[in-house]
Parts: sequence; structure tokens; C-alpha cells
Amino acid sequence: MITKHEEVRKLMRVRTLRAIPRFPDYIVPKGRTGTVTMLGEREVWVKFDEPIVGAEDFSNHVYWSDDLGEVADEARPDVLAKRLDFFFKDVEIIHGE
Repeated sequence: MITKHEEVRKLMRVRTLRAIPRFPDYIVPKGRTGTVTMLGEREVWVKFDEPIVGAEDFSNHVYWSDDLGEVADEARPDVLAKRLDFFFKDVEIIHGE
């Protein structure tokens, strides 16, 4: 298993560690698996394997974004680590590329 300290990459496989509320639209159940499909500067998108009721309008994609806003020194390792902390509270990486 890949640890959270490793770089998140597109096409990595993930599994939810808990139910993830996305009110008012839907809740992603614990244990669902999916694939990282997009990485932005402040967000990670995952497409889940099984349909999630309510996520049809999003093509079964769920995204996570941080709440750090603009940070003066984006390249600092502590800032980069915090950018992904929000994601790893909800999922674990189960397989790399």
C-alpha cells in the first residue's frame, strides 16, 4: 500500500475510509473504490467505480479541495503536505499507476 506521504498521481486507485457527505446532493459510502482522474492546484477529482445515487450529474466524480486559499510560498514542503491532508482524511491509496 502506498502511504499518504507519497505523491498523489493521476490514475491512482483509492478507497473511501468513511462515508463522505456531499450535501445536499449525495453521500459517498465507506469502502467505495475509484480512480484519481484529475489533479488541480487545490483539488483532487476521483471517479468512483460503482454509481453513487445523486452523483449522476457529476458523472460519478467527487472532488476534494483545500481551504488554505492563497499561500505566499506555495513550494514549501509544509504547504504542499497540507494541500493533500484534506484528501487523506477521507481516502486511502490502494494502488499506484
